[in-house]
Amino acid sequence: MAGKARSSARRPTPAMNPELLPLVFSDPQIRRRRRERRGFEQPPAIPAEERREIAKKLYAQTAAVRNQFNLFSPEQKRAVFLKLRHNRPLTVTDLTGTGLAFMTGPGETESLVVPRKIGNLEKLDKRIEDFVGEDKPDRPKGTEFATTVQSVEIGDPKDRLSEEVLAEFDAWSAREHVIYEIEAASFEERGTKAQREIEEIIAEINAALGNGVRGGIYEYELHERGAHIVLWTTGVQFREFVESEKWWRKIVYFDTRPRFETFHQTLRDFNIADISVAAPGRDADTICVIDSGVAAGNPFLTPILRRDISRSFIAEFEPTEDGDGHGSGVASLAAYHTIDISKGATNAAEAWVASARITSDDGQLDVPWIEDEARYRTAEARLFTRVLREIVQYYQAFGVKIFVLPYQVLGHVWSKAARHWIARNAWVARTIDQLSREFDVVFVTITGNISPRDVQDLLNEEGYPGFLVRPFAKLHDPGQAALALTVGSITHAAKVVVDPLVPLALESQPSPFTRSGPGFADSIKPDLIERGGNFVRDPASNTVTTNAGTDVMMASNAVTKVLQHHVGTSFAAPRVAYHLSIIARDLRLAGIPVTNALLRAFIAASAVRPSESEILNED
Repeated sequence: MAGKARSSARRPTPAMNPELLPLVFSDPQIRRRRRERRGFEQPPAIPAEERREIAKKLYAQTAAVRNQFNLFSPEQKRAVFLKLRHNRPLTVTDLTGTGLAFMTGPGETESLVVPRKIGNLEKLDKRIEDFVGEDKPDRPKGTEFATTVQSVEIGDPKDRLSEEVLAEFDAWSAREHVIYEIEAASFEERGTKAQREIEEIIAEINAALGNGVRGGIYEYELHERGAHIVLWTTGVQFREFVESEKWWRKIVYFDTRPRFETFHQTLRDFNIADISVAAPGRDADTICVIDSGVAAGNPFLTPILRRDISRSFIAEFEPTEDGDGHGSGVASLAAYHTIDISKGATNAAEAWVASARITSDDGQLDVPWIEDEARYRTAEARLFTRVLREIVQYYQAFGVKIFVLPYQVLGHVWSKAARHWIARNAWVARTIDQLSREFDVVFVTITGNISPRDVQDLLNEEGYPGFLVRPFAKLHDPGQAALALTVGSITHAAKVVVDPLVPLALESQPSPFTRSGPGFADSIKPDLIERGGNFVRDPASNTVTTNAGTDVMMASNAVTKVLQHHVGTSFAAPRVAYHLSIIARDLRLAGIPVTNALLRAFIAASAVRPSESEILNED
């Protein structure tokens, strides 16, 4: 029902107090704002007395340089260079008007310079004289140089050596064959003259090497006023290049060849004491790893393993031991996602791990017989689906919601062509879906892997990545489970340890061993991908194999040799479980019930495509 219309008449204004007159504001004056120029903040002036003290110290040092210079031979005078010590990095502007030029790039606290006129320091003296100026507090010319440079002295020939070369100087001098890099330079101000002089220096170096008798130039690269040269020489010739005055101003820097720490060297030098390992927080979730056990003594695994609820589901084997090593690697990736072995690194776990052991030391589900006091007894040989049900029922009492099952049933390829050939009672995937609905848990499983030998054969028939969509490369059971998160693999690296091995895939491309769907009802599988490694090929033999540089780093099953590396979707899946555990923890802290549907929805919504690789199409 419509309301009544309001009257348009104004209400009477209350009477004013005659003793309180209304305030009257003047009209605002509007002017255009002028653009303000930001003034240069002038550094503080230096009193004349202080300037004279600074100049006196510099004069004494340049006088000492001249006295030493007078003792040199004519060849040494032509080659002399200076070493400046300073309290901040110098710039080209700082040297303006000094008659000095940088010999190499300026250092943090020391720089090598040369007088543009050989042996002539007159311009430097004039610059110091200008700095003294008149008796007034000011900052005359030369102030930046005089207040920054702490000392001036004659350079030593070994000042041109990098720290690494200096440390190896005596050892290199005694060798028959040394490979290193040098920097040749010209101090001519005109570019054409400088280039001509550089070419002459290279010719002189070649002549000194005696046509391969005392060394040779591998390669060189010219730039505006210098050249970067890779060469080998005898140790005697190396010492000659360093110490002889002929080369002081021609070869201005000596350096080692670039060296890269190899993966094997990193592993060999790794010491667990050089890193820190932090246990997860008390509110962290627990991930159940259904595998070959988790080695409790490994330093990466000790802080994350819940011994109190770990259990073996195979007779005669302990859940906190791992003869195979697979479960230990999976557990470390589930808790840490990535193992960082760089010196000083902190590995902070985000999840606890419970070990549900299902295999023997040789990776088998059954133990046919066990020798016990000269008697043989038959051990259990159980249906795997029954074991899975027992595992979930047991861990339900401890509130565990996330289960990692990084196994494939060999020979059970799930594809349109082959799925009707597989007996339904062998479909582990069906049991996983039943358990997921019944207990509201999430299984993280894998697509399965293609073996290196099979990849090698497929490459010969059809190149990478084409073979990844062939029927042969389809899912293995139980990857087709509808309510599980099935995980495939992409590469995390394409750098091999030993040449001439060639990686099959570039970084963030599908791993050459990963498989794909469809799942039940032609659903898209895998649901998610994570980094699980790469394969490499030997061009000479055309063989396909793994390589330490492209493998995934993880914890081992040992106490001393604590690391191992391998590839597979088995090592991509626990990384997805790691993300799930963080989502589950946050949901609990927010007071939201953790369910299968919610966990899968959250992780799907937060997933991102790793790359837009040109090799990928809709298939």
